Amino acid sequence: MTNKLNRSLKIVTLASATVMLMIGAADARTYSSKTSIDTGTKAVCLLETYRGSRGLETNARISCEITDTEADGSTPYVLWQIDGYRERRINGSGPKDKVVQRVDSAGGDDGITRVRFRACRDRSFRQDNCDYYETWNVN
Repeated sequence: MTNKLNRSLKIVTLASATVMLMIGAADARTYSSKTSIDTGTKAVCLLETYRGSRGLETNARISCEITDTEADGSTPYVLWQIDGYRERRINGSGPKDKVVQRVDSAGGDDGITRVRFRACRDRSFRQDNCDYYETWNVN
């Protein structure tokens, strides 16, 4: 009897968790990937936004594949920002054709209208070089 009860509770718990994950996933909005390329760096990024308590897109998550295309010792990275606020940095690493996956997130109370990013390369003792921004407009 106890084993049947425990098994039933596990099934109900698993079903509840599955429903909660499906509800959470339904609130996420995924935007098409964009690519930013600069000398020595390539970044392919994907944006997901999530609704906050007031129904606005208030949280963003960006996932990037960052590739060091020259393997010259300069570190590839991505700069990204939400609505023109402080830029956030996602560092890449590794040899040529190394793919690095990083995830970062941020939020705001008034809703997000624009998220942008660009691929850059950290060049020691010289100015870093960066591509132009790639932008997602969030509605």
